Amino acid sequence: MAAEEEFPPVIELNVGGAHHTTSLRTLRKYEDSMLAAMFSGRHHLTKDKEGRYFVDRNGTYFGYILDFLRSEDLPPAELSPEIFKEARYFGLDELCNLLRDVPPLFGEHTGRQEFIARLPEYQENVEKLVQTARESAVAARESKAVVCVYKADSNLDADNLHTCRYQWCASFGPWNATPGINDLLDSITVDLKDRRYNVEYARKGECGIQLGELSWQSCPKQFYEFTFKWW
Repeated sequence: MAAEEEFPPVIELNVGGAHHTTSLRTLRKYEDSMLAAMFSGRHHLTKDKEGRYFVDRNGTYFGYILDFLRSEDLPPAELSPEIFKEARYFGLDELCNLLRDVPPLFGEHTGRQEFIARLPEYQENVEKLVQTARESAVAARESKAVVCVYKADSNLDADNLHTCRYQWCASFGPWNATPGINDLLDSITVDLKDRRYNVEYARKGECGIQLGELSWQSCPKQFYEFTFKWW
């Protein structure tokens, strides 16, 4: 059985090319974290040519990880999503829990994701939107795809009662939550931009067709056109 590696009290690190110096005690602060396990002596760690322990992660973000380990300082709010990913990778549950309460992560996890969960087949429809845009992108600088959106309180089954005036690739709604149509469209845009798509949307029109013979009822469906810019 191999002997456990012994570490000096001061540790020199190369994290993704950025050099950091910290104490062994700091790295072992949370016993259940990956960092504590890495520097427990039970695992072989790679060193660079200067003898620094090499960690293949983002070196800039790691500085904020060390700040938290040293004095529980939190990163700037705008960097919270990136630091959250690093904290989760290193198994720092304490930091992850604190970041979840800080905007914009608080809004993302307790607001937007909860809203998305109430939308039927949201992710599937986003994929349909992307697929349609990509299929029409050949030899084109941009491509367009139309989505149908309706937040209706009625029991109208508009898909079966008539043919709407616009053709669409994906249909979002109805949903039972406070956010409105613009909130939904912004949510779709956030997800697309997270996947590195350059997109804009604009209102195309509404169906508004009168339905039924005995009572007046209009189709609540609205249509928005997403423009994907490829170059």
